Amino acid sequence: MKVKQILFSFLFLLLGTAIFAQSWQYANSFGGQSGSNPSNNNQPYNLVTDDNGNAYIYGTYGAGTQFNDSTLTHFTDGSRGSFIAKFSCDGNVEWFKAISNSEQRDDQGDYMIMKDDYLYLFGSCRIDNFYKTWFLDTLVIGSVLYLDYPDNCTYPWVPLNNYSYLIKMDLDGNIIDYHLFSLYDDFLTKTDGIYNFWQNAAHKNAFTIDNDNNYYFFIGTYGNHENVIFCDNQQVSDTITPLIPQAPYYIVKFDPDFNLIWQKSIIQDISNHELYSVSAFFEDMVVDSQNNLYFVGSVYTNDTSITPEYPVNINLGSGQQLTTYQDENKIGFLLKMNSDGEPLWTLQSKSNGTVSNCTFESIIIDEETNNIYVEGRAVHRTDFFPDSYTVFNETDTISCYYPTSLGTVSGIILNCNLEGEFDWVTTPTASQSYLGSMSLFDNKLYGAVRWNSPTFEHGGETYEYPYGTKGLTICTWDTLGNQLESINIESTCTGMAGLESYNTRVNSFGEIITTGTYDYGLTFGDHYIYGEGFKMFIAKYGNPCPIIIDETNTFCYGDVYKGTVLTESGNYQFILESSTPDVDSVVNLHATVRSQLTTGINDTTFCKNTTYLLEANAGYNTYSWSTGSVTNTEELTYSEIGTENVYVTLTDDFCTGIDTIVITIEVCGFSEQQVANSLNLYPVPANSHVTIQLSNNQKIEAYSVFNLQGKLIKSENISSESSFTITTNELPAGQYLIYVKTNAGVYTGGFVKE
Repeated sequence: MKVKQILFSFLFLLLGTAIFAQSWQYANSFGGQSGSNPSNNNQPYNLVTDDNGNAYIYGTYGAGTQFNDSTLTHFTDGSRGSFIAKFSCDGNVEWFKAISNSEQRDDQGDYMIMKDDYLYLFGSCRIDNFYKTWFLDTLVIGSVLYLDYPDNCTYPWVPLNNYSYLIKMDLDGNIIDYHLFSLYDDFLTKTDGIYNFWQNAAHKNAFTIDNDNNYYFFIGTYGNHENVIFCDNQQVSDTITPLIPQAPYYIVKFDPDFNLIWQKSIIQDISNHELYSVSAFFEDMVVDSQNNLYFVGSVYTNDTSITPEYPVNINLGSGQQLTTYQDENKIGFLLKMNSDGEPLWTLQSKSNGTVSNCTFESIIIDEETNNIYVEGRAVHRTDFFPDSYTVFNETDTISCYYPTSLGTVSGIILNCNLEGEFDWVTTPTASQSYLGSMSLFDNKLYGAVRWNSPTFEHGGETYEYPYGTKGLTICTWDTLGNQLESINIESTCTGMAGLESYNTRVNSFGEIITTGTYDYGLTFGDHYIYGEGFKMFIAKYGNPCPIIIDETNTFCYGDVYKGTVLTESGNYQFILESSTPDVDSVVNLHATVRSQLTTGINDTTFCKNTTYLLEANAGYNTYSWSTGSVTNTEELTYSEIGTENVYVTLTDDFCTGIDTIVITIEVCGFSEQQVANSLNLYPVPANSHVTIQLSNNQKIEAYSVFNLQGKLIKSENISSESSFTITTNELPAGQYLIYVKTNAGVYTGGFVKE
């Protein structure tokens, strides 16, 4: 179903300039405190919004996490689980779920996609012989009796092993479908090791769904282990032997029915086979309208030899490669790949010096303007560490705005085009800063910057905090990386990981929703929240909630609804001003549009002073031709050359439609000898098709076929050099005339169907 958004309100027509005239509408705090490091438990990894202003968070949580005074399922061992929660337009929690939680094991909520009003959640979970597992709204109590699998197992899992899951969920939190993925290691027996798709389950990994509803996942295995891919406990691949034991990373593609289409090794070779390891991370992935994949991440190599050999070239195939420059120094990369898994181009950072880590963490593509925006982290070039920094495009670096500071990692925004050609890179104006995932809205980039005191500057504004305090500021940039507006959030956060920005989204109403983690106090306008050690937050900067009206209706083709001509079924959204100040009305229209009423007669060409019979599609209640007929046929003759428009009004039981037939009248004055020399039709008889050949290389523009009674049988505008072929299977036996319009005139010929 196609989704359209129509903006009528003057306020919204000026949304790009008015967005910072809004205010903070809500700020909510949530999260658990279990474990020695709660910052690893509370991670609001993913944020998406729907067309009604609701927000959905998917990530990980610790014990004691509450929503609406209800506590998420948890165990007492300090392990973390994955969760999802829906926040309404006014910040209320509409529903929430513990997705998975395994006793004595950390589960992971990796990545979420919203597509066609469904949520797709990807993560990892473990089932154990002895401990408890919560998954799919069910508690499974481990028992050695589960060795009798599958009879005594609730779900298709093998105990004591790890799984990756993909859950499809509607926007009300109902589970529609789910699939479990695993890697069987070495042997295909139920007592062997079974792993999730990524061995480091603590590090989130992306997936994506293309326009044909195919699924793409990343796989990271153990070294030189052979593996087999299973989906829902069914083997779907042959044994996979890593090409490079130090770099066993794959991308896999499943069709909409979760049949494996292919698996490809991402790294084909490395220049130094004595390396101890190659570590790769795939942070974000998107797909364009042609089903090309774009993914970002980071990679580093580990050479444990006495004298490490650098640089190291990492061969990705198809002439593409990545290069690392220092031991255990990450380089950020952006890779474009087609839907067959073939690399098209790469873009990466370059390391200079001994401390120059860089990561690419999130990506936005804008096909309309041929732009890609990447958010990540890189190392400043400073006077304190003049020889250690990150390089882009061979020579570009990011400057530290307080040059006496250490060469620290800070947030970056990088821009290139869809062909991978680098344009610019920028960093927030602070001694150190981090950026979460960003949004592109109305030709502006929106992001939340977490910065270190004492000073942060953006768009002419300066913010200051005492040393040790972490700041948080919502910022915008234009598409050239220039700083624009900012909104500062008052902060008393102080810890090393005491304040982090995770996601910033701009919804369909132009409102900013941002998420992150914090350890003490944050003030969003009139809304103060306190972290009590370490919590997650979500806040919205915008307007009061609109009045939502849902309407379902059926229309005739071409009907006008609130100024919009409806020509196809689908979901439409209309934003209107209401009588309440600062509150708008939103109409969500679920429209069924009936098929267009049409004569079935294409535009055609007539010869001057020749009579033709036009026959419209049968079955309509009434016909009204602008030339006078009130039946489904009309006989026409024109004595002057030119163009005539014939209008036919049609009605059925529900609708009225007007079809226009454009008729071009030509002089068909070629002699019989000219036609014979110029027009050749074959085969004879033309029982399945007929090919029309012109001998003088004229450009063919259109043709029309008539029977001997002058009735138009078929016509078509074409563009062809010298010849074309039409099918005759559907024609009754008989004789037919054909008129061929060229750039020089009109030719007439005939053929026979037996």
